[in-house]
Amino acid sequence: MATFASFFFAKVGSDDSCSDGLPSHLRRFPLKYKTWLASAESIDPKRDRLVESHLSKNERWAPALAHYFALTCALAVLTIEIMKSVTLLSEEQYLLTLRERIDQLKARADLPRYKYATDDEPKLIAYFLKRAVQFGEAAFRTRDLADPLDVSMRVLCDDLIRLSWLAQSESSAAEYAKLPISALCKSARINIEKGHARIVHSPTGKDASVEFLPKLSSLEVKGKTIEEMANECGLEKLYNIIFWIGSLPVHANTYFLNDPEGELAKDALSTLPAINAFLRAIALIADNFPNRATTPEEIMRALGMLRH
Repeated sequence: MATFASFFFAKVGSDDSCSDGLPSHLRRFPLKYKTWLASAESIDPKRDRLVESHLSKNERWAPALAHYFALTCALAVLTIEIMKSVTLLSEEQYLLTLRERIDQLKARADLPRYKYATDDEPKLIAYFLKRAVQFGEAAFRTRDLADPLDVSMRVLCDDLIRLSWLAQSESSAAEYAKLPISALCKSARINIEKGHARIVHSPTGKDASVEFLPKLSSLEVKGKTIEEMANECGLEKLYNIIFWIGSLPVHANTYFLNDPEGELAKDALSTLPAINAFLRAIALIADNFPNRATTPEEIMRALGMLRH
């Protein structure tokens, strides 16, 4: 699945030269996809790109993928344009970069503006820095396991979108800071209403669930969806491509796309540079705060999804 996900990391151009031979509903879209991969000679692990994969397996997956994603133009077109093999760097090189990324994030989390933060915005940035460290460590420890790495990549993609959105302004951060309590209250309310839980008044031992429900409801807020956040902070392309593709292994929707056992290690290897790139982009947001918000162009460039 790692290879499957990474060969969708493509560059959208302005011309339509790759649409010949596509179904009519796809020809209407002026899309030309190109791989973001550099040649093997020009790949530098210190500026790891979001996409590095061996795409020759596309040849045997193309029929299934074309059928499965017939309604999604972007994904279908890629089965035609991207059919080239790219030499991966060694696992040791990617792991060295991963370790450097993790250490850099730890150092940023220890900066006074984050370590001793009192306002919502820097406290939330510190929170996401620490999460990135944990998922970076998880990737390091599961480096030869394709599905866990895919899941870590998807989580980091989700976190990057959320972090980018809340780092745009103090008001966005304040809105986001209300979501954890809101989610807990909603969970408690639903379970009480369904009879799975109850609130007990300690001194008397009486069931106080009914009286407590209005209080729970008052603490619930309608937060923005991850798609809304992505659209508002200019990362809709990241959401529409990487987030969606990354959701397949998270929700166990890759059973007929999995590689033979012997290919899983290669699939895992192809996900490591993507994880490195997400860690790099998260660090970039932390570096720019509090002087300015990181632009979506800067984030996409850090991920290798935008030309320099």
